[in-house]
Amino acid sequence: MKPIEPEDQTQRRDALDPRRSFAVRAPAGSGKTELLTQRVLKLLALVDSPEEVLCITFTRKAAAEMQQRIISALQQGKQSTPPSEAYRQFTWQLARSALNQSESKNWQLLDHPNRLNIKTIDGLSAQLTKQLPLLSQFGSQPKVVDDPTPYYQQASDALLAELENDNATGKEVAILLRQLDNDISKATELLCQLLSKRDQWLAHIYHGQNIYSTKLEIEEPLLELWQEHVNNVRADLKNQETEICHLLNYAAKNLIEQNIQSPITAAANIQTLPTDAEQDREIWLAIIELLIKKDGDYRKQLNKNVGFKHDGSQSSKAILAEKKAAFAALTEQLNSQAHILLQLNSLRALPPFHYNDEQWQF
Repeated sequence: MKPIEPEDQTQRRDALDPRRSFAVRAPAGSGKTELLTQRVLKLLALVDSPEEVLCITFTRKAAAEMQQRIISALQQGKQSTPPSEAYRQFTWQLARSALNQSESKNWQLLDHPNRLNIKTIDGLSAQLTKQLPLLSQFGSQPKVVDDPTPYYQQASDALLAELENDNATGKEVAILLRQLDNDISKATELLCQLLSKRDQWLAHIYHGQNIYSTKLEIEEPLLELWQEHVNNVRADLKNQETEICHLLNYAAKNLIEQNIQSPITAAANIQTLPTDAEQDREIWLAIIELLIKKDGDYRKQLNKNVGFKHDGSQSSKAILAEKKAAFAALTEQLNSQAHILLQLNSLRALPPFHYNDEQWQF
């Protein structure tokens, strides 16, 4: 009976073509390591020495596991009977070809497995600097440390020392410190944090000379984050849309008449819940200002500062009592869904979509 092959067997075979490069993305347990083992075996059958095939991993543990996988495949290849699984049969065939090359070139791979060129990124870097001492400009051979914090501190101190120099860097350091009230220790702490996460921002800094494009690139995730939160909140508040709009209109109208400055006035004449559009941000903040106190809980006391007042007439007092009762009923409904309060507070805490000139300079 012919073994059943995986549906993506054609792509797996294509990835072994030594004339081409591939980036393989697949879920855990799908056979990525086996595919990498097969590619190494394929290459070993074509080169003059095993050191020509370089396999790079992130950790020493992964490098040792990769070497063991290849050695195990080669040992399996010595067997005259192929394994029963289809993918192992193919690995077995590749291993036999690699062993034939090893024998013809007298590599003795199974006796000398360290000839397999499997390294960590740090190991490869160390090897290159050792081979090119003048170009690398290292004195003694550098070592990889487990805790780089002292070096981040040293780099931060060197940068902040530029404040004493009358040059572009010194002026930029001055801008940084002005934003931090000249707190050197805080600046050092922030710089160390930046250095520890440089993989997250370095590409943006060196993306190109177009600063405007870089600014848009950095601001774009802020808008995307806002839109994601808004769409979640909007869906949860849909059943209370009419009541929220009525209460907002009432409060905004009173605040405008009293000439009281409040975020709530941005929602005057609102008929439906705002969208996730950038220009609707102020209306969402108006909704949140009406519903939630500064401490993050729903309002229980309503006064003129949030647009709930009467003009002394009986009709105005009756309308105020009606609106307060409606507000209490609304918050009672919202309280039954605890996640809505969390979402509204998260929405209020999100930063604006754009940096002003001072922030961007910082």
